[in-house]
Amino acid sequence: MAFTLIPAEGSDFINRKELLSEMVSTLSNSKLHMGFALYGVRRVGKTSILKETSRQLSKHKMIVPIYFSLWSLVENTVEEFAKKLTITIIDAYSGQIGFTHKAKNLFEASLALLKELLQSLSISLKLREEIEIILTMHPSEKDDAGLIIERVFSLAEAFAQETKTRCILLLDEFPSLMELKKDNNQIGEGAIKLIRTLHETQKHTLLCISGSIKKTMEITAFHPGSAFYKQFINRKIEPLEKQHIKELLIWNLKKEVPEAVIEKVWNFTRGIPFYAQAIGRQLEGMNKINVEIVNRAIKSFLTQEGAIFFQEQFSQLSSKERKILDAMAKFDLISTSEIAMQINESSTTVNRFLLYLEEKGVLDKVDKGKFQFQDPVFKQWLQQQN
Repeated sequence: MAFTLIPAEGSDFINRKELLSEMVSTLSNSKLHMGFALYGVRRVGKTSILKETSRQLSKHKMIVPIYFSLWSLVENTVEEFAKKLTITIIDAYSGQIGFTHKAKNLFEASLALLKELLQSLSISLKLREEIEIILTMHPSEKDDAGLIIERVFSLAEAFAQETKTRCILLLDEFPSLMELKKDNNQIGEGAIKLIRTLHETQKHTLLCISGSIKKTMEITAFHPGSAFYKQFINRKIEPLEKQHIKELLIWNLKKEVPEAVIEKVWNFTRGIPFYAQAIGRQLEGMNKINVEIVNRAIKSFLTQEGAIFFQEQFSQLSSKERKILDAMAKFDLISTSEIAMQINESSTTVNRFLLYLEEKGVLDKVDKGKFQFQDPVFKQWLQQQN
C-alpha cells in the first residue's frame, strides 16, 4: 500500500467498511431495487467509494458495474456525454458481447468500419442501430437534448436485458448533468426529471449517484420536491476521523508516527483523505518525522499543489465573491454582519453573495446568517495568499 492521489481501491482503501458492505450487499441483492446517493465535500472520498464498490461488484458473475464521472467531460455537451457514456457501457459489457477491441477506438472509426465492428457484436440489430446513432451524431444536428439523454440512458438497460445481467450504473457528480449544454444552452433540471421517468421503468438497471454540492444534491434527491426524492438510500460521506488518519499514516510510512505529527496532519486536513495522502507522500522516505517537517510539507503543498487546485477556482469567482472569501479567511469570520462590516458592504449584499458561494459549493450554511468554508484547506490556502 502506498500514498495515492488517485481514488483509492482495494488494499489502498482506508475505513468506510460498513458503508461498502451495505452498498455491495444491497446492490447485489436481486430482490432489492434501490441505489445509493452519496453526498460529501470535494476530495472526501466519494469517488473512491464508488470505484471500490464497482470493483467488488465486478466479482459477481451476473452483475456489470459501470462507473462514469461527469467531471471527465471536456466540452460539457450533451453529445459528448452520450458518446462517452456509450463507450463506457460497451467497455463494461465487452466480455458478454464478444467485443475484443477498445471501445474508445469506435470514436475514430469510419462509418464503414463502425458498422463492421458493431455487426460483430452479439447484440440485437436494434441495439446496434442505437449505438450507431449515438456515436455518429454531431452537435450541429438539431436532435432534441431529451431524446439524446433518453437514448443513452436506455442503453445500459438494453445491454442488461439482452445479456441477462444486472447493471449497476454509478454516476459520479450526477447533478452536473444539469450543466450539460445543447446549442450553448444548459439543459437544466429537466434532464434529471427525464432520467427519473426513464429509470422508473427499468427492471435490470440500478442507478447510484454522488454529488459534492449540497444545493444541487437537494435539487436532485434530498428535497421533497426533487426528482429522485426517496428513490435512493442517501448517505453523507464524512471526513475520516483522527484515528483513521493515524492508521493511514502509520500503514503507509511503515513506522510509528508521533502523536504531535498526527495532530498536525489532522488539523490541516480535517480528515479529508486526499489532503492526508498528499502530505503523507511528502513524508515518505524520511528517517525522522516531526512537527517541523510536517509544517514544511504543508507549506510546500499550499504553495505548489494549492495553486493548481485552488487558483483557477478562485479566479473564476466574481470580484465581490473573492473579496468576501479573502475577508473570511484572513479574519476567521463566519457571520454575515461581521463580513459586511469588514469589507464595508451592506449585510443584504453580502448575504446574497454568500448564498451564491453556497450554491457553487464553496461555502456551507451552518446557521442563520453564518457560513463556513466547505474545504478547510482552501481556507488555509487563502490565508497564505494574504
